[in-house]
Amino acid sequence: MTSARANKEEEIRLLRRPTWPTKHFHNLQEPDEPKPVPKEARTITKSKRLVESRPSSLVKEVQNSAGKRSSQIADELTTKYDLRPTETRAKINEVRVARQARKSFATEIRQHLHLDADKEERR
Repeated sequence: MTSARANKEEEIRLLRRPTWPTKHFHNLQEPDEPKPVPKEARTITKSKRLVESRPSSLVKEVQNSAGKRSSQIADELTTKYDLRPTETRAKINEVRVARQARKSFATEIRQHLHLDADKEERR
């Protein structure tokens, strides 16, 4: 029995490879001084970026410029608030939503308020 166990231990020892710790390589030279990462030059003025366009001001802008296209209104807002291209695209969508909301609201008012209604119907 002991010889079978010894044979089994010998097989396990032969199958397993010994693992050695990795060698540590040490660089004897002093490391270079870290260089600061150059900052990108910002052309955006902080005063314009601090001003936030609120939804009420956007609705007012859409209402005052009814004859203009959505992209024209967004371009005006881009120059006014100094927006990035991705923000400009989002503003175009917001202008479209504001116009659609205004149109939907006006349609709902017209549906519920008939022009040929008498005083009793309006109550």
